[in-house]
Amino acid sequence: MREVFAHGAGKAFVAFFAIALAGLLGAAWTFEKGIVVFGWMPLPFALGIGFVLLALAVCGVYLFRFWPYR
Repeated sequence: MREVFAHGAGKAFVAFFAIALAGLLGAAWTFEKGIVVFGWMPLPFALGIGFVLLALAVCGVYLFRFWPYR
């Protein structure tokens, strides 16, 4: 963890996950509403898929572009 916080890209990496986690927890109200996306997908499921795809993209960019031990 020390290596991640040692440079700006690592701090942005951790900040993204903190903000995304807060966003997912803040979206918990959708579990009771029954909102459907694309006519068939529940909104919490869509938010989870979006989080996973965005997290994979952020991890890929960080690990292949900004990783301090290349």
